[in-house]
Order: sequence, then C-alpha cells, then structure tokens
Amino acid sequence: MTDLILCGCGGKMGAAVRELASAREDCRIVAGVDLACQNSGLHFPVYRALSEVNEAADCIIDFSHPSTLPSILNYCRTHPGTSAILCTTGYSEEQTADIRDAAEELPLFYSRNILLASTY
Repeated sequence: MTDLILCGCGGKMGAAVRELASAREDCRIVAGVDLACQNSGLHFPVYRALSEVNEAADCIIDFSHPSTLPSILNYCRTHPGTSAILCTTGYSEEQTADIRDAAEELPLFYSRNILLASTY
C-alpha cells in the first residue's frame, strides 16, 4: 500500500486525485494539506500546512501553490524515503532551479502544463 499526502486536496486537481486514489486498492490518501479546505467530509485529516502533518507517507502529490515548494522539499529531506510529485504550475525560474538541485538528492518527479503555440 502506498500512503499519500495530497497538497491542494480541496482544489479541482485535488478532487481528481482523490477520486482516482479511492478507486484503487494499492494506494490511499492518509492526509491532505489545503488552506481553504478544512476536512469538508473527506476521509482523511486536512492540515493548513505540511509541517502540521503527523501521518507518515511514501509520497507527496502537490497540486497547490508555488509557495509550498520549500516545505515540500524540507519534508522530503526530513522524512527519508518520501518522494514528491510536483504538479503545481507557476514556479519561478529560481524555484525550478531549486527543484533541479533537490532532485540530485531526493526522489522527485516534476511536471507542468505545456503551452503549445503554433505559428501561422
């Protein structure tokens, strides 16, 4: 069983991840992090900050806000073996460099929206 912490659990992508996880038998969300969603009937505890989470997890899935990046990287550093899937949009060039540097020591997967442009 893979235990997950879902950052941005109250948003649209958080809802999609919740639905996908609930349909699987090999993973479960053990905690959520969201400023706006305070456990509105969810089957896991929701915290306002990652630093408040008491549950252990194998992976953090992040669809929240670029400002949470330092806390996610810190959590992974202080909880060896915890990986992170970073899908938040809007990272600055400096934050992208931080992700690249952190990936040298941490199990990270980083994906972002891709804007496809065509020329006429």
